[in-house]
Amino acid sequence: MAANEPPFLLHDSARCRRLLFFLFLYGSLEISYRLGLRSRRLGRGKDQDSRGDTVLASMLAMLGLVLAFTYSFTVTRSDNRKAASLEEVNALGTAFARADLLHEPHRTRLKTRLYEFAHSLDIDDKEFRKAEEIQETIDRVTKSQAAIWPTTRAAVKSKDAMGPQETALVQSINDLMDSHTARIQAAFDRLPTAIHLMLLFIAAASLSVAGYSSGRADTLRRWRMSCLILVITAIMVVIMDFDRPGSGFVRNNLTIFEQLISEMEADLSINPDSSITP
Repeated sequence: MAANEPPFLLHDSARCRRLLFFLFLYGSLEISYRLGLRSRRLGRGKDQDSRGDTVLASMLAMLGLVLAFTYSFTVTRSDNRKAASLEEVNALGTAFARADLLHEPHRTRLKTRLYEFAHSLDIDDKEFRKAEEIQETIDRVTKSQAAIWPTTRAAVKSKDAMGPQETALVQSINDLMDSHTARIQAAFDRLPTAIHLMLLFIAAASLSVAGYSSGRADTLRRWRMSCLILVITAIMVVIMDFDRPGSGFVRNNLTIFEQLISEMEADLSINPDSSITP
């Protein structure tokens, strides 16, 4: 998402998904309520009304427990993604700083490769809306990453023997590669679709029991039930947004990457021989 674009402007598929959640849950309530009214008019199972209330209380308690655990789980994964991004930025900054230990032209070449890699990591959320765009972005980042090691190897081989400076540089490049792998793993470590479907099923089943019980007693207050459905939908939406940052209200904060890129540009602009290719 562009920096000047309001965060509430979600793309069409995200808006439709949230609306479908609400309509599905409300439909489950309404259909069950009408079935309860029909059962009331027919006078069936009056002695089972108290048992229905017990089942409803149990299902709502289970729904709350599952939502709480799932929310906590997705927040933890979100924190892991943030930590992985910070670790990669630190590793990239360290490698860029240690490139100063090299002599020209290897110093500028390696710094330029590191800059290109950092620039490829500054990813717009819009690039993660379709599978083709995701693959193109991954290919671009992989290509930028692949150019770093040959440049490092050429710089190290230019010396007769590896000294402490070259060893520190190679270690920082290895740390950068490892941190990038960890970040990729964290980015794609998401809840299975079955978990989201389970949450939707439990919510729909709980509201169905509530609607049927309200129909049996003819005591449905739609505004209160609508508020309950909105709350459940909002929690499920937040869970999905934490699990898939960039598709909703939860956004990836790339400020640290932007700051690092600015520092790299300022450093490379000092050297008139540097060639920056974003």
